[in-house]
Amino acid sequence: MNIRTGKLKAHLTGHTRKAAGDDQVRFADRGRPVGKSEGLGGTSLLERRIAKGWMTPPERAVVTSAIRYNAPLDTPGAIDEDRG
Repeated sequence: MNIRTGKLKAHLTGHTRKAAGDDQVRFADRGRPVGKSEGLGGTSLLERRIAKGWMTPPERAVVTSAIRYNAPLDTPGAIDEDRG
């Protein structure tokens, strides 16, 4: 479906519903195509790209525990020592 930007502004809610219902809405300014809107289909961008084979799922590393380090100086003390 092709729509002029003026009509899109006037009827944005209706066109948004059409895009959400798997209909692709393309809009033009003075007859020149400037954009398109399409429904997400209930999946995230990452899921769609994985489904198309453009990306692979992330591999999650398991974090066991954090290692704490006690610095001998606090930040202002370290800056004072560095600047002398």
